[in-house]
Amino acid sequence: MCGTTPDAVNDWAPRVPRRLIRALYAQFAEGECEASLLRAVGSGLAARARDVIRVSTAVRTGVVPCPACGAGAQRMTRRLCRPAEDTRPVTCPGCGLSTGWQRLRDNLREHPFCLKCHQPMQWSYVDEAIACPSCGAATPFLEWTRRLRARRTLPCPRCGQGIPKPGPVSRYAHASRTPEEAHCGQCGAVHEWLAVRAHWRSHPMCTCGARLESTRGTLACSACGRTWSAGQFAAILARRRTGPCPTCGARIARMPDVVRCGACGREFAWSRFRRAWQGRGLMTGAGVPACERFVSRWSRACGPMEQMLAIDMFLHELHYGPLAPLFVDGGRHAVLAMLDEFAGVGPSGPPTPAPDTAR
Repeated sequence: MCGTTPDAVNDWAPRVPRRLIRALYAQFAEGECEASLLRAVGSGLAARARDVIRVSTAVRTGVVPCPACGAGAQRMTRRLCRPAEDTRPVTCPGCGLSTGWQRLRDNLREHPFCLKCHQPMQWSYVDEAIACPSCGAATPFLEWTRRLRARRTLPCPRCGQGIPKPGPVSRYAHASRTPEEAHCGQCGAVHEWLAVRAHWRSHPMCTCGARLESTRGTLACSACGRTWSAGQFAAILARRRTGPCPTCGARIARMPDVVRCGACGREFAWSRFRRAWQGRGLMTGAGVPACERFVSRWSRACGPMEQMLAIDMFLHELHYGPLAPLFVDGGRHAVLAMLDEFAGVGPSGPPTPAPDTAR
């Protein structure tokens, strides 16, 4: 998190203006580039990428800096579907290469090669597709990424033999963290909150306490007369912090969503941290590896050519998908139109970039 207080609203790096990126590419295409403009664009993208990494990691792991002592504070009731896939190692049965499952998918997304003949595939920015020059197989790039997410085996980048996807993992990221529980004050029963929600879904009850009758996808309360559709009732279940006890039907409350610091022992409401980044476009899942690669490249870049190459590679990774508007100021269509123009698929045709920066 940026700054000393997690709920500070002015510490986040802003999006980089499109006019600065356009000016940078125009100058570089003419063979000259102002060092201040290059630093403004590169440093702005790097600062934004660092904030995206911090926020996305905090949302995924539930670990945020303690506003009192600065140590790592853990969200106590956060239930994770699975830990980061990079932590699940896989080994090739042919050559013994050891890597991560997510790294295999990222490698195929950045350097696609045919899954049939194992030959490198060629990019076509005009058609937004990739094609194999050997067997002629072609597919749109978005369809290619969808297939990669659905595949249960991926080819080894060294020998090409299929590597099976690792098995399912625990629903909880930390073995010491117990499932979220709710205690009934009337009968003394202890239930997991997911069990309370599942009971409420199978035996729907109105917020006034009466049973709901289902008629053609509509839930109606005979006591107060209120009606909900199935989608509206599901939204109510997702946001309510009270529900009926599966044993006696009494109203029980969900545990407070708190963050506890392991160093000083203080507790804070998770909403305090969530408000700091809510609505600021700083959360992403698939974009974290791309941000980490760019931050690493930018910190190691020596000279204008390497810095410009790092910026260009990062914008290339952001080109297709919903990630570009998180880093570049403007609406999604305007940002993607600018990147299309740089890639040579815009209405005004491709610019004339310097060597080693052609898209």
